[in-house]
Amino acid sequence: MLLWILYNRLSGILMQRQLISFQVTNSDKSFAKFWVGAFGITLVFGALTFNFVLLSICSAMLFIGIYYFNKTVWSVMDEVWDNGDHLEVVNGQKKRSINLNDISKVSSTYPNHKHLITIKTISSGKFGKSIIFRASKGYPFFKHPKVLSELKQRIRSAKQES
Repeated sequence: MLLWILYNRLSGILMQRQLISFQVTNSDKSFAKFWVGAFGITLVFGALTFNFVLLSICSAMLFIGIYYFNKTVWSVMDEVWDNGDHLEVVNGQKKRSINLNDISKVSSTYPNHKHLITIKTISSGKFGKSIIFRASKGYPFFKHPKVLSELKQRIRSAKQES
């Protein structure tokens, strides 16, 4: 056990800054805009023609799309850097540093989106208590990314040390 703690401390000190996320692609953002725009325009057309079926279907699709894209595209952080003993989260011009001890839970965001990782923190910061990012490794939908298991292990070790 003592060797494991020593190994973790040394690897945290010797570890270089590493990018563990990747940005949402422009095609994802463009598709989200297209979806909302297309169903928004169709919704207006349905309202103007008093077509109840068109109005109800487009309303449902618009709200489902807004909810889905808010969770998977618009709220995803631009960059997450692993700095050994803390993570540095960047979204636009805003930055937040999160100690590994301040993380309460790390999990896959959705079962069908295993590349999206959610970090729940104990204290609220610039981005709230929940941070979502896309893992740079393990993009396939059916497999958890390697970063997820590594982060869970390092957080457990950091909590055991303190």
